[in-house]
Amino acid sequence: PLQIADVGSHGLSAGQHLRRTLLAAVRQLTREAWPLLSIPQAMGQDNAFAHTSHRDNPWTIWTLLLLMFGVEAITSPPHSLGFTNHVEAVNGLWQQRTIRKRWYPDLETLRADNTVFLNWANHRRPVLDPDVSGTRYPAELIAAHHTSLRWLPTDFDIDDYLDANNKPRIPLTAGRVTFLRHVTNSHIVIAQHAWPVPDSLPAGSLVVAAINTGTGHLEIRHKGELAQRHDYPITPSNIEPLHPPAPNGL
Repeated sequence: PLQIADVGSHGLSAGQHLRRTLLAAVRQLTREAWPLLSIPQAMGQDNAFAHTSHRDNPWTIWTLLLLMFGVEAITSPPHSLGFTNHVEAVNGLWQQRTIRKRWYPDLETLRADNTVFLNWANHRRPVLDPDVSGTRYPAELIAAHHTSLRWLPTDFDIDDYLDANNKPRIPLTAGRVTFLRHVTNSHIVIAQHAWPVPDSLPAGSLVVAAINTGTGHLEIRHKGELAQRHDYPITPSNIEPLHPPAPNGL
């Protein structure tokens, strides 16, 4: 099975930022989350992390970073909260034990209390099945498998991949960018563009639409079976990621 994370579970290492930007999220991912939790093979996200203004270009700095490290970016359907239940549960737990419990005069005080929450969530919250994982605590599981997990290079700094205007200079890497979508009028929408699907797929069907950036194809699958293949308007990438992607995607 894929080792899958999501924006919410990586929130267990989260700081607080005055500006909610993708660059702040990427810095948090590379400076706090991945050094603590390791790099997953796939990562779930909502559409805000995949959206850009160009019709055929879902390559945000977030997506480019995931591809760079062999992570499949999996984007949930728009306006479908059920796909982010785990994310919201983690966020709700954090709020319950911090901002709903105490009043903070400044951001530094909140960050200090957040550190206490992180220690509890990773080291003392018994969320795992010990018969499966060998422990009930996430930090112990990560420590037990540290050498077999995927980690950032020790000298990696995302700022080395930004230009003078903080725009990303991360090259498009071969990998998979996957969208979960519901069929409407014999098509699905990705990056503000309608992609046809067979008329045999009824309205409302959930499909998995994966852009293979190494081949330049968009493959749409329904219940695991290939339903449609399109050429995607990119120049296929021949740059390999820093970690090999999973053999099979979602």
